[in-house]
Amino acid sequence: MTPDHQKLIDSLLHQAHAYVQRIVEQTDYPLGRRPDEQTIERLRASEIGQHLAALANYAEGYPYPFQGDVRVSADIVARSLLRCPLDAVNSYRIPHRFYRTPLGQLLNTCMLRFYQEERPGSLLTMGQLREQFGVTRQTVHQWIDEGTFFALYIDGETRFYKKDMERLTAHRQHKQKQRAQARRHDEHT
Repeated sequence: MTPDHQKLIDSLLHQAHAYVQRIVEQTDYPLGRRPDEQTIERLRASEIGQHLAALANYAEGYPYPFQGDVRVSADIVARSLLRCPLDAVNSYRIPHRFYRTPLGQLLNTCMLRFYQEERPGSLLTMGQLREQFGVTRQTVHQWIDEGTFFALYIDGETRFYKKDMERLTAHRQHKQKQRAQARRHDEHT
């Protein structure tokens, strides 16, 4: 085996081990016991169990029980359950049609409640987003698939958080400045 392949394999094994270790810690999995001996009470008391319960209670109208807001629990659950095990930066990608799954519907309900109650007026329609960037509906759906924007759904209509759009606008403007500076630099050399 070449040294490059050995490095690749070692890196993948370390990433897979780190992923499994995180899941073990987040579910409070008792090492040395068979999985069927894991009690539901212990799973519910685990970190991921507590955050799932916080999301369910919030979706039912109860206050969020932890410091911060419900987005903390949504992020922890997404990073735990949707993370790619081989992604070293601990990011995650929302699967296609995720919001049609029970977990996706739960997260959507929580996020809608949060934005409507805590950030009223901060959700934009598909039309507003397309107008802002001068792009097609297909481009917006590509951005959703790439994780550029996270979509929320109200009665089947797509909504987006305004601050995400503002961040993307600032990022695009920064990139345009960099390209312009690079062109000017190339012209002078």
